[in-house]
Amino acid sequence: MVDIQKYLEERFGGIKEMNERDINMLLSASHIETYKKNSIVWRHKSTKQTGVLIILRGILKARYYTETSSVFLYYLKSGDVSMLASPSLIGNINTHIELIAKEDVNVIRIEEDVYSSLETKYPNLLLSTDYYLAKALEKLTIMIRERLHATVEKNVARYLLDHKEAYDSTTIHISHQELAENIGTKREVVSRTLYKLCTRNILSLFRNQIEILNLEKLKECSQK
Repeated sequence: MVDIQKYLEERFGGIKEMNERDINMLLSASHIETYKKNSIVWRHKSTKQTGVLIILRGILKARYYTETSSVFLYYLKSGDVSMLASPSLIGNINTHIELIAKEDVNVIRIEEDVYSSLETKYPNLLLSTDYYLAKALEKLTIMIRERLHATVEKNVARYLLDHKEAYDSTTIHISHQELAENIGTKREVVSRTLYKLCTRNILSLFRNQIEILNLEKLKECSQK
């Protein structure tokens, strides 16, 4: 049984200073939801999926999408907070971004109207919002800057490192085609890059699986 109040207090300043009425209002607006693997947890402009998300269990993939393609942005894992699920909080910054369940996930969703009303009353809660927004914007800014100027090798290395951190595993179950789609390039280019990293004993390749052999060298590749 999840103690929602304790979970919120650990992640948002100002909650411990709320009066009993406001705490009860916040708890009433906080719901535990379950999503199956590959389902859309949130998508920009969806009127039915607003609010603040806290991941209880599982991993979400944030990606930028168009009508014809999508590009990986970053992972959200257990304990992370996503303000991307609250469009009115950040305006159009999150246009064309969606959160996908990489596995079965449980989240706490806080209703946007209630959360926003409490922000105006408790400055420390607003500071928490600013903190999580800043983290999300930093991720987006880094991704955009790196994607514009990085080589395919660097983008491949960064994706594999993000995956390793999210899953805490040096084994990545992914095809060359899926990896290419995630970083916005062609499969043939990704395959050549992976084989080069393999010859340098940084990776080992199997069918639909990549094994990181040398984490430090892979980090060097992500920074070149």
